[in-house]
Amino acid sequence: MKYSKEKYEKIYGLIKEKIPYRKIAEIMNVDKNTVSAVFKRKKETGIIYPSNIPLDIYHTDTRAVIKLITLLMSIKRRTYRKNYTTNLSKKEIKTIVSPLVPALSEVRFNKLYRIALNKQTETYFTIHYDPAEIIQFDWGYMMINIAGKNKRVYFAVFYMPYSQYQVCIITNRETSKHFSEVFLKFLSRVKGFGKEFVIDNMKIAKRVHDPNVKNKKLTLFFKEISEYYNFDVRFCANNCPNQKGNVEIGVKVAKNIVNNDYNSEYESLEEIQDLIDNELKEKNAETHSTKNNTREALFKEEQALMTPLPLNPYVFYHYTERSVGKKDLFVQFNTSKYLVPEGYQGNKVIVRYNDEKIYIISKFKNIIAKYNNSHKKNKKIHRIWYIPNRVKTKHKGFDHTKEFRSMPNWLKKIYIHVYDKNPVEFATFIEKAINKPKDFLKKALRRNKTTIYDLTKEQLEKQLYR
Repeated sequence: MKYSKEKYEKIYGLIKEKIPYRKIAEIMNVDKNTVSAVFKRKKETGIIYPSNIPLDIYHTDTRAVIKLITLLMSIKRRTYRKNYTTNLSKKEIKTIVSPLVPALSEVRFNKLYRIALNKQTETYFTIHYDPAEIIQFDWGYMMINIAGKNKRVYFAVFYMPYSQYQVCIITNRETSKHFSEVFLKFLSRVKGFGKEFVIDNMKIAKRVHDPNVKNKKLTLFFKEISEYYNFDVRFCANNCPNQKGNVEIGVKVAKNIVNNDYNSEYESLEEIQDLIDNELKEKNAETHSTKNNTREALFKEEQALMTPLPLNPYVFYHYTERSVGKKDLFVQFNTSKYLVPEGYQGNKVIVRYNDEKIYIISKFKNIIAKYNNSHKKNKKIHRIWYIPNRVKTKHKGFDHTKEFRSMPNWLKKIYIHVYDKNPVEFATFIEKAINKPKDFLKKALRRNKTTIYDLTKEQLEKQLYR
């Protein structure tokens, strides 16, 4: 409680006479702490009277002091290191504020300083979610003993923020191929997908990782998969981590499931997957934190509003960049070489590939060549369809070239029996037959009721224009 000025002056007078604090308290009929507070206040501020600045943040004087402290927090001063600056310390701010507000004690200053500091602390809005609007994704990993060996196991967690339903799929790597696998497994469970996919700044998804660059383009893989399943991709902003804070909690939940399990060793990834699936099934059966229904029941409502899936699942492809040979028109990939059409000598191309197929794509994003993936070493794969001009200009000895040997038998028969081994006329025919259905020979033979030995050039070329 506060006393009159005369009482504080008498208390301080007795303190100067070096009378014990307990004795002064008895004489002045006050608490012993009041006596010590007067001495401390005099020492810190030079004033014996209590401060008239309340701790109410809505009070005009208090708000003025907090605003002053906040302003001083934003000021930087030079250091002994050249070109380096630092913020003012708490002690330096107190030194500046004390002469301006003499009655401000150290205890009261500390409380106001804490209020000013807390006002600068980052806070977030509570985000509203509509059903089937957003699906959040995040990776997590931990070391787990599998079959006697410590291995890094990755948790791919998908979270539906509207229903708080979550799915966790286990994998052993964090590459684009493994993401494609877990993504397809997730789709097979939920039978649909949301309108927007919120992810962090994954290397497999974002082409540019510079925080100063606003236009962060998707990688070819993520652009392709998002267009195939018709969803938008949104990266979690660095200054708004609450955009996918729920899924990060989901990653912790998955890790805790493994940590709380009595097993210290597992036989396979499938055993860990079964453990997590069983625990998450119970988790998803719990009541929603804000809605009067279970997470699983709310998820079923979302399913009805999700974007339907295509009939065929997405086929994963890797992407890499290669250069076309300036003279031979070959693209070196792994241990084999693949021929591309004339006109791309020395150009950069993109190779889109998986274990079965290879597509060679120009800078204009159109497919210029496609092959079955050859796993043979040092093999050159030729396509006569890509080099008609070379056949015309370098036709001498064409019968003994690898290009001729690589032709299918039906095309060799056309060259030998229809064009009488004339490479120039055959090359002209090749130019006309590009992108035509390859069964035109059978149709020409059937339509003209003849054999390959009696078929004429006119009959064959007429079939090309039908």
